[in-house]
Amino acid sequence: MLMRGTSYLLFAAAVVVPVYCLAFWLLTGFYHPSTIAAFLLVEWLCVGVGVYMLRSARRLDDYAK
Repeated sequence: MLMRGTSYLLFAAAVVVPVYCLAFWLLTGFYHPSTIAAFLLVEWLCVGVGVYMLRSARRLDDYAK
């Protein structure tokens, strides 16, 4: 249950991060490639780790049956 909850939290972060970054870029006008690279890295990590944890949780559920 903890792994599944954490994966959902990571998916939520993957939705919140683009909104935050878009607001930051629009308010500051700071479109540096490093901020875009950091944004893409955070997105990749959130979604990748979330998918991995969700698959692991499902595998554990199947194993417990």
